[in-house]
Amino acid sequence: MEIGQPPPTAALQLSSRLEQMEALVAWFDQLWPAAAPANAPEALRLQAQTALVEAFSNAVRHAHRDLPADTAIDIRWMASHNALLLEVMDQRSEEHTSELQSQFRISYA
Repeated sequence: MEIGQPPPTAALQLSSRLEQMEALVAWFDQLWPAAAPANAPEALRLQAQTALVEAFSNAVRHAHRDLPADTAIDIRWMASHNALLLEVMDQRSEEHTSELQSQFRISYA
């Protein structure tokens, strides 16, 4: 990472509401320019953003469907010089106590 770029990691916590997607996309769009290489194709940005939105949507619509709307979904961004790792972690219901995590890696090279 070059001087002036954001730290290679960032975190966001959102409530389990589909309306939060606007905030999620704004967060992603704020971080992407500093993390991606200058020559990264637009298709790569769209692929990463789509995967993140889908993971968040799945957590809201499936894992949290029986939980209160204020149940947290944690998102982590970990960038390096050649890849971006995104994680979406939801809280499960009491009958499914293990935390579900969606994780995907976007390679720049």
